[in-house]
Amino acid sequence: MPLPRYSSTSPQAQKGEDIKKEVEVFAAKVRNYRNDFRRRPFFKYSTGFEQAYPELDKTAHELADLKRECGRLVELASVFEFPQLVEPVSAAIRETVEDLVMVKDVWDTAVLCEVQFQVSCCVCRCLAVVLG
Repeated sequence: MPLPRYSSTSPQAQKGEDIKKEVEVFAAKVRNYRNDFRRRPFFKYSTGFEQAYPELDKTAHELADLKRECGRLVELASVFEFPQLVEPVSAAIRETVEDLVMVKDVWDTAVLCEVQFQVSCCVCRCLAVVLG
């Protein structure tokens, strides 16, 4: 008769190890995302605002998904008493969100300048016609 196998780790310890692995995989995903983020077209003025804004919106949705996933892992890591493993990942996501907000502010300013310049040119042309 075969002897029953006993695991040297408890189910709780095994679940903790599984969550640690999940955090590691997620951390790699966030690192790759951050590297990809830095190459997005909205960092180049030549992209133009008509193409930059949809890309900014898409990126904002992707980051919201990452934040949700990170929140779930933070909660699990806290239960298993290793929240410090998720903190660098949370910080990278926060930093990426801050970068996105800053780049959107730059695009907003560029659009305002462009619109103001177009209005000024239009006013100058109108004055030239009226006074001309």
